Amino acid sequence: MRLIVDRIENGILICEKDDCSLINLNLSQYEVKEKINEGDLVYIRDNIIYIDHDGTKENKKNIDKLCEDLWDE
Repeated sequence: MRLIVDRIENGILICEKDDCSLINLNLSQYEVKEKINEGDLVYIRDNIIYIDHDGTKENKKNIDKLCEDLWDE
């Protein structure tokens, strides 16, 4: 399952699923391999949260393009 990190509050990772619903993940229940930031695309495998670096870059590029197009109009 791929998730987009919406925010992190008090050790809880609040993520958006593909269907735009939110899911709360208690970070104490997972192993985290690296620092997670808002906007990161993450996935869980074997109770480990990984960052999809390529997916994160692609999402940010798409968002930047949308913002550019918005301001150009």
